[in-house]
Amino acid sequence: MAHLGDQPPANLYYHQSNMSLKPGQFDEFVFGHRMSTSEARSHEVEESIISKTHDEFIRDQDWNEEINSAVEMLMTRIFLQVLL
Repeated sequence: MAHLGDQPPANLYYHQSNMSLKPGQFDEFVFGHRMSTSEARSHEVEESIISKTHDEFIRDQDWNEEINSAVEMLMTRIFLQVLL
């Protein structure tokens, strides 16, 4: 007696004509795969640029704070010298 688990699903049976490729179908598949790979690489590059830009922004912000601190100190010294 055969069990249901012993029978392959009906959707695994294909007629040979269903498995043939139409002209250009493989090229379209390859092109689509290349495009999706290219898009993935572009996305990785974008993320890298955004991350790098963010890191540069933080570094520039720290640098600006140091410059502002130095300018404030010099302005205070000049102001005190003018008063004395």
